[in-house]
Amino acid sequence: MGMYSVRWSNLRRVGYSHVVGDGQDELKRRGCLQEMIEEADLARLHQREQAWDSRQRFVIAWTDAARDPRRRLANAVEAEVRARLEARGLAVGRRARHKEHFDLLAQGVRIEVKAAVWGGRQYLANMHDNQADVVVMACLDVCELGLVAPRFFVIPFDMVGGQRTITIVPRDPTGHVGRWMRYFEAWEIVDELVAAGRNAWQRPLWEA
Repeated sequence: MGMYSVRWSNLRRVGYSHVVGDGQDELKRRGCLQEMIEEADLARLHQREQAWDSRQRFVIAWTDAARDPRRRLANAVEAEVRARLEARGLAVGRRARHKEHFDLLAQGVRIEVKAAVWGGRQYLANMHDNQADVVVMACLDVCELGLVAPRFFVIPFDMVGGQRTITIVPRDPTGHVGRWMRYFEAWEIVDELVAAGRNAWQRPLWEA
């Protein structure tokens, strides 16, 4: 080894080898640089593979959602609610983060959208851990001719806080005589909350 005893593995980590006592400095320096280039190329390839895997997971998840009829129905109801709010002159966007416990933002007002299909006895919506200012519940009925146009209950979230479900009967929602009838097609509730500046601090979270 001569007077120098530096380990080659250490030299390879720092990227040069000017302290090699075997007369092959230039050869080993070139070899070290080549290894560094190859390692960098492998790192870039790994990054591209990771990015591709991420895109693939998104595509697969999107495809699965598109194949799920319940997801398609929920997306259609959400689009209908958004269209109705925009027709009232409100700026509406989707939630900015996936973990938000609501679906839409109408000028700072958080809106949770529920799609409830007639199950033979009732329209039922589960509340889970939603956090919103308004719950818009769509009652959907299916007849021989297909899906009947949805009927909506627009309910202040304060009125459903703590409840696990919202139930609407009978099959024709216009015949409902329970506590929710006062909120049948009550879209003006959203207008009032917007005018009052409810949750205006959330406006930067809009996502078109």
